[in-house]
Amino acid sequence: MKKLFLLLAVLLLSNFYLLANYVSFQPYSIQQPDGVKIDCFISGDEYYNWLHDKDGFTIIQANDGFYYYGEISGEQVVPTSFLVNSVDPSIVGLKKWAKMSSHAYEEVRRKYTSGLSRGLKAPHTGTLNNIVVYIKFSDDTEFTNTRQFFDDKFNLVSGISLKSYFQDVSYNQFTISSTHYPDCAMTTNLSYTDTHPRSYFQPYNATTNPNGYSNDSERTTREHTLLKDALDWISINSPVPSTLNVDGDNDGYVDNVCFNVRGGNGAWASLLWAHSWALYSYSVYINGKRVWEYTFQPETQLEVKTICHEMFHAVGAPDLYHYSYDGLHPVQNWDLMESGFGHMGAYMKWKYAAQTWITAIPEITTSGTYTLNPLSSSTGNCYKIASPNSTTEFYVVEYRKASGTYEGTLPGSGLLVYRIDPAYGGNANGPPDEVYIFRPDGTTTVNGNTSTAFYSLESGRTAINDATNPSGFLQNGSPGGISISNVTSAGNTISFTVGINTIATPSLFTATGISTSQINLQWNRNVSNDNVMLAWNTSPTFGNPVSGTAYSAGNTISGGGTVLYSGSLTSFIHSGLSASTTYYYKIWSVTGSNQYSYGVAQSGRTLCSVVSLPYTQNFSSELLPNCWSTQMTGIGTVNSWSLAQTTNAGGTPFEMKSTYQSINPGASRLVTAPLNTVGLAELDLSFRHKLDAYSTGVTLRVQSSSDGVNWTNENWSLATTSSNVGPAIVNTTITHNLNSASTYLAFTVEGDLYQYDYWYIDDVSITSAASKTLNLYMYLEGLFNGANMNKAHNESGYQFPSNIADQISIELHNTVAPYQLVGGPFTANLTTDSLASVTIPVNHSGSYYIVVKHRNSIETWSAAPVSFAGSAIYYNFCSSASQAYGNNLKYMNGHYAIFSGDSNQDGIIDSSDLIAVDNDGITFETGYLSTDINGDGLIDSSDMIVIDNNAEVFVGKSTP
Repeated sequence: MKKLFLLLAVLLLSNFYLLANYVSFQPYSIQQPDGVKIDCFISGDEYYNWLHDKDGFTIIQANDGFYYYGEISGEQVVPTSFLVNSVDPSIVGLKKWAKMSSHAYEEVRRKYTSGLSRGLKAPHTGTLNNIVVYIKFSDDTEFTNTRQFFDDKFNLVSGISLKSYFQDVSYNQFTISSTHYPDCAMTTNLSYTDTHPRSYFQPYNATTNPNGYSNDSERTTREHTLLKDALDWISINSPVPSTLNVDGDNDGYVDNVCFNVRGGNGAWASLLWAHSWALYSYSVYINGKRVWEYTFQPETQLEVKTICHEMFHAVGAPDLYHYSYDGLHPVQNWDLMESGFGHMGAYMKWKYAAQTWITAIPEITTSGTYTLNPLSSSTGNCYKIASPNSTTEFYVVEYRKASGTYEGTLPGSGLLVYRIDPAYGGNANGPPDEVYIFRPDGTTTVNGNTSTAFYSLESGRTAINDATNPSGFLQNGSPGGISISNVTSAGNTISFTVGINTIATPSLFTATGISTSQINLQWNRNVSNDNVMLAWNTSPTFGNPVSGTAYSAGNTISGGGTVLYSGSLTSFIHSGLSASTTYYYKIWSVTGSNQYSYGVAQSGRTLCSVVSLPYTQNFSSELLPNCWSTQMTGIGTVNSWSLAQTTNAGGTPFEMKSTYQSINPGASRLVTAPLNTVGLAELDLSFRHKLDAYSTGVTLRVQSSSDGVNWTNENWSLATTSSNVGPAIVNTTITHNLNSASTYLAFTVEGDLYQYDYWYIDDVSITSAASKTLNLYMYLEGLFNGANMNKAHNESGYQFPSNIADQISIELHNTVAPYQLVGGPFTANLTTDSLASVTIPVNHSGSYYIVVKHRNSIETWSAAPVSFAGSAIYYNFCSSASQAYGNNLKYMNGHYAIFSGDSNQDGIIDSSDLIAVDNDGITFETGYLSTDINGDGLIDSSDMIVIDNNAEVFVGKSTP
């Protein structure tokens, strides 16, 4: 795990959702060591919040205690030499909004999930009894606000409070009732007083706060000890009554504890910042129930909106804003889980309140006019509309009326249209987002105006479709196919018209690359047997054909796409394409009156041209190199590889980066382009890498494959620990899946994919290793015809081309017991005149036993170890029986041959081999089979004769 700049955020997480509460431009005052006061602002959340001036220039404290303007250095913010207010930061070249990188932010944010295995649990209906505990530090005065002041924030029935908010949004199904400790009269206030001063719970600074915490571990220990001590004191001095049900869902855990801390919040994400977390360091109980989830609020952040936000986390909801602060706001002030304080959206109520507040979202499946009550009504408040262009994404519409205690804060009244993608849990790591509200000028990269997202007759926005601003685009920017029009006035209800296309689409649409220049397309026509129109593009953007208009091949479609074919066929060949290129297609059903169905999209990629060696790849752009790919295995695994404009592996920008994900077990591969390794027995592989470690449980590997599907582990691997590795250069060899027209190498992460942070790869170099040639001479008894060997047959002719009689496998074994395999197996072609030549890696330079194996011959060893000192090695099994270990060769017409007949390869020729041949002979089997001893493609008595003769003299393998 990377070390962070001392003054940067120590960030807080809960155990299932990463729980945050964003603030922007919160006023804050700091004081320089020389007494100068500076008024500034704080923005951010508990994971990362920072000081800045009114113009957005970052402010950071240095080790000398003074506050300076900050600048980015690598992935962090560091102080410049410019004291705050000593210069105009824009004139001296400083940049606004200097913040840590999204990578560094994500790393720290994730760090605090470790050890928190209990999923968030709390009731969603009935009563949740929230325990509120008051804390002050040893150098603090007592709370000056009365207990009644705070109780109103939690329990006020008519007005703005935690209780009234959740009663309102749950339609009176969920009540949060808070009790306060230590108990006291409502006209005063009391708190637990810790033994440590406030400085003990603030970050260390050598000049201004030597008493502070210095690292993450100290910060966690101090917070959790503070809370434990407070609860222990409460249990003795002001215990929670045993009659109060603190475990509404009966899971053995207190539903929630809220700690209110005297005084102000900190800056630069100190411990003293409102957050949700879990008390996992200690086992603390209230009336036999363990304390786990809690919320923590300094007095200055004890606002009802913040309390409600954190409490919705406690019952299971995720954040809906981007933790990267990328300027995109998926829902902004329309939902509590970003920056709003009205209701959360209908989908959020349905999903994250366990289908209790809203039990179902009815789906619109036919064209017509529909009416909605406001979301503040418990019934008739939302609809779902499927996207015809996606199997996962869909739309939810709801009516938001700006009236009432909470909905009165909305920016306007009207119909909201959401895009929902349930494959994601919130928007924290987005985009992609689980929940997104369409708004004018909004795109996948531009925020647009969320305050005017509502549709109504009064707003002038009464329709959304693929041609409006905004369109109903999907996550990837492609058209979503929604059609809403005629939105009415925003009165007691609101109405709108939905268009649903009822023409059935073509089915089973596929696009398959079959060569470097051709993609084959296939489909089934719809149940009405309508004709189709097929279009293509080099991007996934397609327009919609105009109803009543006939299109021919070559016509363009407004909005994107060119027609390839129109007619009644069910297949089409798209040729003349570029190698290793992705092409996009869309197909529609077409009626006789030229009415079109929704389109069905597909993409296909032409095959890659095989790469010749030597080959290098430096990842010099932000695109995945041509013919490289990624593969994932494991349920729920997503692609973890991306191009990063960093140099962590020690090279130059760009480099490949693999990122952790919560999958166990799983594997994520970065796969090279196919390599031509014909004639090669070994490759040299070199690459730069850096492991940003987290824990044990993951293995980094290099693997090889001849088909890109089945993978073999190569020599290099690295099991992770909690220690980083690199940057370093790896030099290793590849010895499997070679001598192939296509060999693939993969950089693989496998195991528990949560137990590492990042793996960086750069500067890949692949070359053919130096080699030598082994030349073996041998005959196979079953193929020997007295002068040379016959060619093995299959059911339709010769199995192998040219003068190749058959194939054998060659192994090199150690010369001392237990005679372990040290080289191979190497596959070699055996010619009709007895020669088998194979390339051997140059590092095999000692002496080895040569072992020959064949599909139905006896395993045969060289009589003695053979020296491999030279560049060419020769060994002849034909010249003498003494050339084989144990003289295990058969004399045949002046030559010696390897015994045939071991059809089951058990090392002995016996009745079991006869039975196998007999069984195949009875059923008239033919082809290149192990039971075809003489290689003529037929299984018959001639094969049995060879076996019978050798079984009679007890032929078996002979080894050292």
